[in-house]
Amino acid sequence: MKKHLSQSLPIAPSRKLEITILTVGSRGDLQPYCALAIGLKRAGHEVTIATHENFEPFVRKFDLKFAPIAGNMQEFLQSKQGQRLIAGEKLKKEEGDKLLLQQLESAWSACQGSEVIIYTPLAIFGYHIAEKLGVPCFFASVLPLTPTGMFGFLKFAQITKNPLKKLINYGSYGSYAVSSDPVKNKRSLNHFPSSINLFILFKQY
Repeated sequence: MKKHLSQSLPIAPSRKLEITILTVGSRGDLQPYCALAIGLKRAGHEVTIATHENFEPFVRKFDLKFAPIAGNMQEFLQSKQGQRLIAGEKLKKEEGDKLLLQQLESAWSACQGSEVIIYTPLAIFGYHIAEKLGVPCFFASVLPLTPTGMFGFLKFAQITKNPLKKLINYGSYGSYAVSSDPVKNKRSLNHFPSSINLFILFKQY
């Protein structure tokens, strides 16, 4: 029994790290990473959750550090733009660019002083911020992202054994892989001096 308890206790890290977790989206895109942050904090690290301003009370109730990222996703999804997006329509280029620029600038500020950056599927800019800062980063997803024929991307409950549907399901992961490739145009990353130039690079996606 004593042996079992000792194995479950967190092992003190050899060095305490300043870790920032970047996550954007709904509360469902945030809550699993609060659990991760709590675990990292118990292991002896300093952890900051960087997410939308409206989630600050939720983050702080777990006694976690908070850094704001622009945008209120709840308000956005209830807006005309958000309803169009939910319905499957694409935002106008200028609408998407404005939101992305705001998020990039605030995420860049949130990551200053970080020694490790953890980013989520909707915060892929974390990869480029980490590269510019010269710190390691980790992609953390609670969603299945490895292509499979059993179910389509973001359609986990719709399992099929139909060969044709399996092929369609497998292909549905391709659009995410293309749009989320964080290494595209990697050589250009060495030249941007600020978060504004970082935004210019992202517009190429």
